[in-house]
Amino acid sequence: MLSNQLFDVFFKTIRDCIWFQIFPLFLFLATISVAIATVFIVRKMKKSTSPTEEYFTGGRALSWPIIGGSLLLTNLSTEQLVGLNGDVFGDKALVGIAWEALAAFAMIATALLFLPPLFSKWLYYNPSIFGKRFDKMTRSMVRVCFYLAM
Repeated sequence: MLSNQLFDVFFKTIRDCIWFQIFPLFLFLATISVAIATVFIVRKMKKSTSPTEEYFTGGRALSWPIIGGSLLLTNLSTEQLVGLNGDVFGDKALVGIAWEALAAFAMIATALLFLPPLFSKWLYYNPSIFGKRFDKMTRSMVRVCFYLAM
């Protein structure tokens, strides 16, 4: 009974709090501000002369920590933060995350061995690689398969 009374008092206090009433308006105004700032920043940016290169490689202007961090954070999700830790705790062994730790070596090998030959030939995405290796028809078929898979 006491817990129900405490619960009611607590939520009545929160409901009557001025911040609780202003917060949705604050959140809405913050969202609109970010949208307006984004529009102004994008309009001031230099227009691209080679959109493919800038989209896939950042115009070759990004440093390696930014690219490496992007690759790392692309692979980081709730499954890694919660699921793998739970597996390790349940199994009492680090075997569950060995493949995740070895993925760093695969990314290093990709960056040092496999990507430079492709970038030197100006190939940035899979359909262009197939088009260079085979023909335009193969490139078109791969492109259609990728679009249908999305």
